[in-house]
Amino acid sequence: MNVGCTGWLIANGSLLTAGHCAGNSMSVMEFNVPASASNGAVRHPPPEDQYTIDRNSIVSRNAGIGDDWAVFKTHANTSTGLSALEAQGSGFTLVQSFGGATLRVTGYGVDSGSANQTQQTHAGPAAAHQGTRLSYRVDTQGGNSGSPVINQSTGQAIGIHTNGGCGASGGANSGTSTFNQNLWAAANGSSPGVVRLHQHCNRGGWTASFGVGSHNRAAIIAAGGRDNDASSIQVPAGFQVTVFDGDNFTGGSRIFTASDDCFVDDGFNDIVTSMIVTRTN
Repeated sequence: MNVGCTGWLIANGSLLTAGHCAGNSMSVMEFNVPASASNGAVRHPPPEDQYTIDRNSIVSRNAGIGDDWAVFKTHANTSTGLSALEAQGSGFTLVQSFGGATLRVTGYGVDSGSANQTQQTHAGPAAAHQGTRLSYRVDTQGGNSGSPVINQSTGQAIGIHTNGGCGASGGANSGTSTFNQNLWAAANGSSPGVVRLHQHCNRGGWTASFGVGSHNRAAIIAAGGRDNDASSIQVPAGFQVTVFDGDNFTGGSRIFTASDDCFVDDGFNDIVTSMIVTRTN
């Protein structure tokens, strides 16, 4: 909530969804969602099954099929004091695999009446896979974005559902495979980035992560960013970032010691070309 996508737990306590779901509206993760009202209105679970999303934890990328993913964490529940993993008791085992002949997608797709955005599941045949793109003939609907793609024979998760593509004449739905190395690193807590630059305000679009050091135009592009295209930044406590509108740390600059969700107010929108990340403690 409030983007109407599906998120899911993995065994280390992190949560996954689609990158195109990870905008500013993504605010609450809900479990054990009850049936909707007869008119389709979503009914929410009690407070002990609702978790506020830690927005500073979000690592995401929305760069098309095969590179559309997000990893995030939630704060402890305000009623129980438990983490989502402690309360639910388990999470999916995430593996790098294309799975078997049959794949399953489980999530909160839109539907009619009381079934609308309640947890539903469907299995079907795998289709041709390519690179970091998974393809499968499994029924999904809007709201299934972010759902786990599951190897039916093992129950292990192998990717994130992101796009529809099935029709009356055939086709296949698709998602991001765990062979996407940036997704794999972020999900396993091994991403080296401490500062995250985002394409759009409120952390939308592409994401590029950076550690302490100097990053010129070439380094930003190599990390998955684009020149003169950034509009927001995540800066964790204990770090300072100086951004420049010229290559090799030249031209106008701004200093950030905390996250900024939109550069428009700073007069620095879509002009970042190089940056320096330093520790302040």
